[in-house]
Amino acid sequence: MGLLIALAELIAFSHGHLIEAHSISLRMVIFGAVLFAWAIQYVRHKVKPSFEHPLFFPFAGLFLLTLCALGQSYFLRGDIITALQDGNAYFYTLYLLPILSVPWESLQKRQWIQVFVASSLWVGILTLGIVFIFSHTPEWMLVNTYAFLRDTRLAEITKMTDAIFRVFLPSQIYSLFLFLFLAPFFWLRSLSWKDGIILTCIQGVSMATLLISLSRSYLVGLFVGACVFIFALFLSKTVSSKQIFPAIGWHVLSKIWGLIFLATALFLPISYLHGQAGDWANIFSSRAGSTQDAAISSRWKLLDPMWQTIKEHPILGSGFGKTVSFETDDPRAEAMTGDKIWTTYAMEWGWLELWLKMGILGPLVFLWIALVIIRGLIPLLAQPARWLAIGSMASLAMLYAIHMFSPYLNHPLGIGFLFFLAPFLQVLPRKQSILISTKKEVRPQTQASPVLGSVQVE
Repeated sequence: MGLLIALAELIAFSHGHLIEAHSISLRMVIFGAVLFAWAIQYVRHKVKPSFEHPLFFPFAGLFLLTLCALGQSYFLRGDIITALQDGNAYFYTLYLLPILSVPWESLQKRQWIQVFVASSLWVGILTLGIVFIFSHTPEWMLVNTYAFLRDTRLAEITKMTDAIFRVFLPSQIYSLFLFLFLAPFFWLRSLSWKDGIILTCIQGVSMATLLISLSRSYLVGLFVGACVFIFALFLSKTVSSKQIFPAIGWHVLSKIWGLIFLATALFLPISYLHGQAGDWANIFSSRAGSTQDAAISSRWKLLDPMWQTIKEHPILGSGFGKTVSFETDDPRAEAMTGDKIWTTYAMEWGWLELWLKMGILGPLVFLWIALVIIRGLIPLLAQPARWLAIGSMASLAMLYAIHMFSPYLNHPLGIGFLFFLAPFLQVLPRKQSILISTKKEVRPQTQASPVLGSVQVE
């Protein structure tokens, strides 16, 4: 139960600061409670982690690197407080101990998936709700609402025009995960109209969330995830020619739902602000195609200073809390500093940040984790749970692609998704080929709705 609560809180509330007192957040309380309960059970010999799980050694290596990076920070700068503020997210890896102690039977796996689906759907609904409120309420009435969203770090609100607001939540990436996890059902199963409508509505919420976020990183990541999705479908060799056109039709319907949800949140029933669909379309197309705005130009100007800093300690890294100064075109930074020079330890270019702070082993250990996860998912491609393997591989590729530009693997949101996949990994025998058998299997006769969680996960 504690792990289910932790997963729900992680996805639903992004940074985990919805409830906070004396610098102690709700996420920290849940983390401490789960680890404390696990420790008591472990001491009483009631639970025992499965150290044979394929993810144990990669994450043990990551935790070791975290300690080394903290030590490097103290050795080079003597500032352990800033280092802990920067690298504390990696202590989230300790959740692997209770995860590996759970006997993941079919019931537990279904509950795990249901919490993931419900929390990810909540993120999309919350995004639409915020857009609706800001589009239908006078600005003078929104001062406290904006302050609450900003101070709890629940969402970033940016006014694009008088009637269009960009709403960005870091956990919106889980809406895209949900989109990729549901997509295989259209290709692998003959859906009833009821199940098809429900699934396309959920995917529509995910698409509306993507559009509202106006995130270029998400677009790039989703493209990479879609490519891996198609490859995994091909590798599973189970899509019949009769399913192709219905699957395409369901996908088109999900996009239509997404536009309907977006239009409703922005303009219906009657918006206080007078905007048009063309305004939003112009904003989206300009952000998708622009390479000249402040965010992109600042990101490119950060690249060379990061490379120079990496060269200082390329093997062991510079440790957590290492800052980089660079010229930025962000007017907010200029207003705060008085010039265009910005100094920070929170950087874009996620893979380079891993190298800069943890040394060359930083990015390598995350690539090791990805290879272990893929190896553990491959056997599922020949089982009824192939939908789970396809969605997981596509989502993993999307996460790693997004991390190139918007760091997620140094945050509980990214690490938490890797943990979400842990219960479904299978050990592939060393002598077994990675090629998937084409032998036709006998599928279960049950026709239960996949939306209700009555799905095959083993």
